[in-house]
Amino acid sequence: MQGNLTSSWKWQRWLMVTALALPLVGLATTGTTTAGASEALGAPTLVRDPSTIAVPVTFAPGDVSSPIDKAVATLEAEFPADFGGLSADTSGRFSVAEVEVNPDLEVRAQTLFDAIPAQLGVEADPVDLRLNFIQVRSSVADLLALKASVLELAKANAELHINGVGIDQLHNRVLVATGTAMATTTAVSSSPLDATDQELVTSFGSSSLEFQQAPPATLSASRYADSAPFNAGDQLTMPTVYGNIGCTSGPGVHFSSGWHLILTAGHCSWAAGTNFSGNLTAYNGSTIMGPFIASSTGTSTSTWYDTGLISASSSNITWAGAATRIALTGWATAVAGASACSEGSYGGERCAQVISTNETKLFADANLPGGGEWVGGLTRLGIPTVAGDSGGIVVENSIYGPLAVGTNVGTGASSSWSEDITVSLYLWSQAYGTALVVNTVLNP
Repeated sequence: MQGNLTSSWKWQRWLMVTALALPLVGLATTGTTTAGASEALGAPTLVRDPSTIAVPVTFAPGDVSSPIDKAVATLEAEFPADFGGLSADTSGRFSVAEVEVNPDLEVRAQTLFDAIPAQLGVEADPVDLRLNFIQVRSSVADLLALKASVLELAKANAELHINGVGIDQLHNRVLVATGTAMATTTAVSSSPLDATDQELVTSFGSSSLEFQQAPPATLSASRYADSAPFNAGDQLTMPTVYGNIGCTSGPGVHFSSGWHLILTAGHCSWAAGTNFSGNLTAYNGSTIMGPFIASSTGTSTSTWYDTGLISASSSNITWAGAATRIALTGWATAVAGASACSEGSYGGERCAQVISTNETKLFADANLPGGGEWVGGLTRLGIPTVAGDSGGIVVENSIYGPLAVGTNVGTGASSSWSEDITVSLYLWSQAYGTALVVNTVLNP
């Protein structure tokens, strides 16, 4: 429900609850996309099977729908040897990295980003729009190639205990998570290295690697009286024969036809080893939201994307506290270094800095063959979520206003450390086409 909007989009505390839902004990093991919906609407048609989306991958500008992502994809395509990535400070101002000082790249980047406010239908201070240019060692293309090599090694050698590989564009390095100890993120230069770290350095060199000792992540599954059109951050309850599945709604989206839906996590349709997508109804309290119509998750040996769709009237609003509503101005891939807030209907608001992007992560789960699933297209935020926050929206503070950047999929944790792990929104347009867009102020 849209209701009255706050005049400020600064971060608020999310509403917390004490009610519990039965935990999600089963996850997808087939890696297939299933769908079911009303006779009138049918299921959304996949334009690309998730198994055909390479991880990591660089998309062409025409393959993405966010103006910010289009700008980044354009720079990647036009300056593959020099473009070193995009980062941000906590105020949302952007820095563009370049391997060699390239005036053509700098002019092109500034032109692209100057055009974004008009494309989003917002105003931005010209001072904030000025890009900061920094020089780095590796291009994005080089980092993605290195990530692919490390990931291939990880999947072929389980004894290395590599459970995550991502891109740290803030520091221009590939971030490798290994082992089971408390997390400590360090560059290669800050030795000593363990055996796995040393093997990677021997194989790939030290200049573009950093390591984090961390256990495998676990999947989160587990407001309260909203009405149509439904907001991001609503509590989802989905009854099954095994009990209720509890999750959180992500941002509202729509197709060019006007069909509105809600994003959430793919594993939210699973219970006790059974995928109920196509036979599952989402409720907010006692109010019916709509059917869960599409679900895609991963396996212990293949990488997929933990994505789900609910066919329901949806708004361009996300909750920010008990009664505060914030309108989204756009959506994009999260930017390393920026400040972002995870919205969960069980754990409340959790805000921190974006740590890494384009990560492929192994999630541990004893109910799956092989003990877990690989999930791709992930972003890490330096604060944990709790059971029931799965599917909830992640919002980044930017100079363009509040941007939707992901949906919660799980959390990585040890006794003294934990982080939220979210699915990047660009994967939705990759699976269902660029006609699927996030509801915003300009395009609700």
